Amino acid sequence: MTPAQAITQHFKGEWNGSQGAFPTPGHSASDRGTTVKDIAGGDVVFCCHNDSNFDWQAMKDDCRRLGLLPDRIRQSSDDRWRVTGTYEYADADGAIAYRTIRVERTGERKQFRAQRPDGCGGWLNGLDKNAAYQLDLPRASVQPRTSELRAKGLILDSGKARQPRPCLKPL
Repeated sequence: MTPAQAITQHFKGEWNGSQGAFPTPGHSASDRGTTVKDIAGGDVVFCCHNDSNFDWQAMKDDCRRLGLLPDRIRQSSDDRWRVTGTYEYADADGAIAYRTIRVERTGERKQFRAQRPDGCGGWLNGLDKNAAYQLDLPRASVQPRTSELRAKGLILDSGKARQPRPCLKPL
């Protein structure tokens, strides 16, 4: 018996196909204004059709106290993926073309996930397969010559001849 079927039976309701209907708390025994369905993970979802003040969270808590639903299992913070790095890549115009986020979880290898802007200030997972990204990467250059740096005024020269360092002789 599924949790939704057990709840329907406990509250003297009727099971029809994939959902159960039972009296809404505070209504008559012939009322079938509240429905319950099973969802993934062994949980259920309630829907009340005749009371806008229906508190589904209180209903779930009552079912847990009655033993019809298992206690809530909360994920500890160690079980969740944490973002440990964000790397943004700009296009030729300077706008962020996409980003890569680094995520880690205890006991797992790190992962890198690509995201693209959604145009509304948020991010979509994955890259657009039809887009060609031309990134504004710094150009690799050779080390400039000292004479070029001196000519640009980046190296100051005192004009003095360089003095050799004295050598220390062992005794």
